[in-house]
Amino acid sequence: MPKEKNYFRLFDDNPPKEDNYIRELFIDREDELAHGKKMLLSDTDFPGILAVHGATRCGKSHLVSRLLVVEEIQKKFDILKINATTYPTVRNIFEDIFFKLKSKIEFIASK
Repeated sequence: MPKEKNYFRLFDDNPPKEDNYIRELFIDREDELAHGKKMLLSDTDFPGILAVHGATRCGKSHLVSRLLVVEEIQKKFDILKINATTYPTVRNIFEDIFFKLKSKIEFIASK
């Protein structure tokens, strides 16, 4: 018997973090998912920043979370997730991005 979907998880303040829930609960955004996959996996130069905008509670975070669990995308990109809503100021967001990128660069350089 298939596992019942817990649709209440769709209304959490943040989308589920477990890959299986992200895949199972994703609904009604297949066109947007296909567009995002096509853009990210195309042979043309991708600028490296993906901005998703829309009305509050329309599923932006879940769409991005679902896009980032696509295996081909995980292989092609080094993914850095930042949830801007958890920071008190924009400066804090940029500081976190800077230090996360710095640690990745140092890790790569140490190899």
